[in-house]
Amino acid sequence: MKKLVKGALFLAIVGTVIVGCEKEDSISSTEISDNNLTKDKTVSNKDGSGITYISANNFDVEFDVFAELFFGDHPEGLIELEYLPDTEQYALTTEDTVPIDPITNAGVICRSSDLEAVLGCLNRHHRFAIGFDGCDYSYTQNAGVYVGDVTCP
Repeated sequence: MKKLVKGALFLAIVGTVIVGCEKEDSISSTEISDNNLTKDKTVSNKDGSGITYISANNFDVEFDVFAELFFGDHPEGLIELEYLPDTEQYALTTEDTVPIDPITNAGVICRSSDLEAVLGCLNRHHRFAIGFDGCDYSYTQNAGVYVGDVTCP
């Protein structure tokens, strides 16, 4: 009789552990599927190129810090900003060397379909990039894309 009671208790404990683990797994899979709405924070390469994702809710604050660090390390770098409405994030693609606009002969430092993002980017470059005092900042628009550039005398 003792063996029967011990066996029943053992099976009850094993059953409780199995059910508890299954429930925890289902919670984890729900959390994972909910978190798939937002992309990873940063994917970067050694050469300064990469993609960073910033929430639209925190864009001004986080982009300020991001631009300070990026333009501090790569003052002649490029930031492309793309708004992702599905995830309510901005995708920031970076390159460590500025492409030269063949028409204006200026260095392209910001590019986006969002004019406010380009103006903010130009302002941050002006504040954080060293050695660009006296340079002219401007933007142009072509086919719905705003291009912010800098021309130095």
